[in-house]
Amino acid sequence: MNDFAMADYLAPDYTARDYTAPDHAVPDHNVQLRWGDLDTLNHVNNVRYVDFALEATGQLIAEGAVPGDADITRIDVDFLRPLLLSPNPIRISSVVANGRIVQEICAAGKVFSRVTTDFGALTMRFAKPRTGPVYSGQVRRADLDGSGHVTPANVFELFQESRILHFARLLDRHAAGNFVVGKLTVDYHRPIHWRPEPWLISSWISGVGNSSMRISSHLADGDELFATCEATLVGFDMSTQKSRKLSEDEKAQLSASLPNS
Repeated sequence: MNDFAMADYLAPDYTARDYTAPDHAVPDHNVQLRWGDLDTLNHVNNVRYVDFALEATGQLIAEGAVPGDADITRIDVDFLRPLLLSPNPIRISSVVANGRIVQEICAAGKVFSRVTTDFGALTMRFAKPRTGPVYSGQVRRADLDGSGHVTPANVFELFQESRILHFARLLDRHAAGNFVVGKLTVDYHRPIHWRPEPWLISSWISGVGNSSMRISSHLADGDELFATCEATLVGFDMSTQKSRKLSEDEKAQLSASLPNS
């Protein structure tokens, strides 16, 4: 696998923008951070970036800049640098074009994350149930939106729970803070609703590089996929707050879990 491009991660400045001019001129939106947005590293949790983007998207829908009846089919999140708690609100800059919203989450003049949301028709997808560990994702009623479906951000959270549990099984000396999420992609195929029994999530290592690894996940009911996730995790050095290469032990343990290894 190719390692996650880390050129912009923790970079002092970020100015590149790889999208075209918007079809609609839309205003920026501000969101106030909360203590509950933080993870164990005191960074803003990766799921919260989706919350921030969708908060701005909801305002765009209310303002008529985005249709309110389109389904979300995919959300990509690129993490450029860790975001810390601040009393100042973050700013979300949005570009709307061709059934897609590209949003940059900014603070103190820097871009911390880019969230790309695609809209369209949901398409059914099927896959053979995978062998290996399966994790239970219990939906809470608080996870639901007004239509009774799990919100896109809470789908990210279900995958996060599975990913953490799976990752903890793989590395026998995994220390908190040795990895951070570099990129997340979730594809939505069917609305996920509340039910008393948990949803089943399969996760597996799908790629190992010199400084990063990839975990793939399926949330399914039998052979029908409701959502899929690809997560790139990057080796992280807590002392320098920068990316690092994986140790030989880490690569060996992770590579042993690759399909057909």
